[in-house]
Order: sequence, then structure tokens, then C-alpha cells
Amino acid sequence: MKFKELDKSVRYAFYAMGFIFICLFIATGITINVAMDGHEPVVDPNYYEKGLNYEKVLEDIKIMKQEGYNIQSALFEDRLPLQRGDNDVVIHFTKSGEDLDTAEISIVRERGATFKFNETFPMKNIGQGKYQANVQIPELGQWMLTIKATDKGRTLSKTIKVVVQR
Repeated sequence: MKFKELDKSVRYAFYAMGFIFICLFIATGITINVAMDGHEPVVDPNYYEKGLNYEKVLEDIKIMKQEGYNIQSALFEDRLPLQRGDNDVVIHFTKSGEDLDTAEISIVRERGATFKFNETFPMKNIGQGKYQANVQIPELGQWMLTIKATDKGRTLSKTIKVVVQR
């Protein structure tokens, strides 16, 4: 039996299946194109160097805590400390209860599963061991903030998860 001899409804069904099959190929091509345009590498490009420094970073944090270094901020106490847009963040950095004005402090903003939003905000010393920076939060959701305070060649870091709901 030839295709032309088939019933009209069966021929339409074959035409519909062929059209759907072609549409699936086109949709798959579009999906692959979109996925490749937004591709980000899976691994941090400096993963090896970070791994080599891991033990040193942990040792620095341990020594600095033993020496009495401390980072304080409303970020650690408030339930929803940040909102979408610009946020003034103030950090109080002390050693054994005394204010430290000589440290270099920065805040690193990150979002899980992407490097797209990673940004470092250097903090300015505003006196009495307090440092200030303007941190921009572009979208709602969960963010990772890492505060890095460097004094006398050692770095104390503190990471917190912040949920931005407004």
C-alpha cells in the first residue's frame, strides 16, 4: 500500500508526527544554543592555589582567634540585615577588646552555583576600629558574604549566609 492510498486521516496523522518531530529537533537546537551561551566553568580557575593555601588559611584563623582578634557586625545579629539595592555595612574589628584601625578589610559577595554575581567591596576605615562599605545586592534570594580582615600578614575571615527578601 502506498502513502497516497492511505485514508485521509492517517495521512494527516503522519504529517502531524513529521511536523512535531521537526519541531522537537528545532527546540533541542534552541535549548543547546541557550545553554551554551550562558555557560560558566564548573570549577574555580584558581582551585589548585586555593587548595595549597587551605591549611595556611585555617592556621591563620586559629592563631588570630587565639590572639583575640574579633569581627563584629549587625550582619551577624539581625535576622534580615540586608535588602535589595545599596546597603551600608559597618564592621567593628578588634584585638583583645582594643580597636584596630590598621587592618585591610573587604567583603566578598557571592551567590551559589554561579560566578556571575561575585564581587569584592573594599571597606574604608571610619575610626575607632570601624570599617564601612557600600554593598550592592542586585537580586532577592540567598547570598554568601565573606568578611576578610588582614592584619600583620594574617587574614581572619568570617562567612555568613544572608537571605534578602525585600
